[in-house]
Amino acid sequence: MAVFEGDLSFFAFGSRLLRLRQPNMRGTDVKVLQDLYDQLVRITNPPLGPVGPEIDVDGIFGPETDSAVRNIQSYFGLAVDGIAGPQTYLVLGQAVGPNVTYGGPGFGSRNLSEGSTGGDVTVLQNRLNCFRYSQVLAGPANGIYGFSTTGAVSDFQVDAIRNGDAGVPISGEVGFETFDALWIYTYAGGRNLALGSRGLDVAWVQLFLSSKTSSLNRAYYTGRVDGYFGTLTQNAVRLWQSDNGIPLTGVVGPLTYFSIGFNNPNAAPAPAPLPPEPRPLAIPCCVVLRKTPVVPPSAPDAVGAALTSVQAGRQAVSVLAVGLPAPSTFGNFDSYEGLVTIPIIGAFGFGLVPTTSPFQPLTWAGSVDLIQPELTVQATVSVRPANSETGTSGPDVLLGTLSGCIG
Repeated sequence: MAVFEGDLSFFAFGSRLLRLRQPNMRGTDVKVLQDLYDQLVRITNPPLGPVGPEIDVDGIFGPETDSAVRNIQSYFGLAVDGIAGPQTYLVLGQAVGPNVTYGGPGFGSRNLSEGSTGGDVTVLQNRLNCFRYSQVLAGPANGIYGFSTTGAVSDFQVDAIRNGDAGVPISGEVGFETFDALWIYTYAGGRNLALGSRGLDVAWVQLFLSSKTSSLNRAYYTGRVDGYFGTLTQNAVRLWQSDNGIPLTGVVGPLTYFSIGFNNPNAAPAPAPLPPEPRPLAIPCCVVLRKTPVVPPSAPDAVGAALTSVQAGRQAVSVLAVGLPAPSTFGNFDSYEGLVTIPIIGAFGFGLVPTTSPFQPLTWAGSVDLIQPELTVQATVSVRPANSETGTSGPDVLLGTLSGCIG
């Protein structure tokens, strides 16, 4: 379980009505709601109504959260009843019930992995495509969870850990920890945005367009970041589309989300402040492993991740790699192996095991326990093809550096 969830039970955001009652409702969905309210307070201009400036993000639906929900409803012109239902969720970027988008199923209603298809996959890809993960996805959302989506999710999971949410698995699959991270790190992509739309996702698009300079040598969006998609926002979107070779629809859909991410080198932002981590959950040291020039063009989405962990005073390095071609691509090899090289100390090799998933390409994973209890200097982590019978190894195909890791 990741730091964000703590000791709360997981409820998919939008899966139940949230309201003030006794005893107070508790759960991760309440915590996501509180976090997104704080994000609204931070980025809207003028600020979101009179309540605030922010509320506690503790996962307990008390009077303060009731006031926050009413404030959201009032600000966006919804019925003010203090109940977080489908319309309230929609302005927070989560389409549920009658509002489900892209043909469904609803985002967060099931786990997602390679081979999954549907509207929830489209939402996942849209959300990732708003950031640098578009470079891995390499195209607009198509609703098909292939190896490029696995790579993008793995990359996002590494960033989630770097942002402080220790415990998010680097699996390339989307389970409850990753859904929570997506809701609190990525605000747009759950639906198409057009004239008349309103919500946090609209405010995020306005904020992004206000940070970019157009062909007219001024910001694309020059209005208030208020979360209302009016004609000023529509004109900004059309100008963005014109500058990026996209049909001038004025609608923010999968193609426009992809173009946003293609021009956004940033990782998804950090969530609202998380509680201090206890020592056993110290933020692990991690790095994305990038492909080397020996990887052929037929494997454009090859990517990996290395993550340290500490157990019983010993440190381990775990590696996961996706999108790799067959080992035989590089010669007389039948498997992959990992290698951790620590300056002065030496090198530690270990085998990587392929998944049993029927989907291609395989995911290779493995780990090694280190003799040294701490990595206090730069350590090179690589993945390379190997021959399990002869013990020979090939060239590095993925490479990265762990720096300043502590036990």
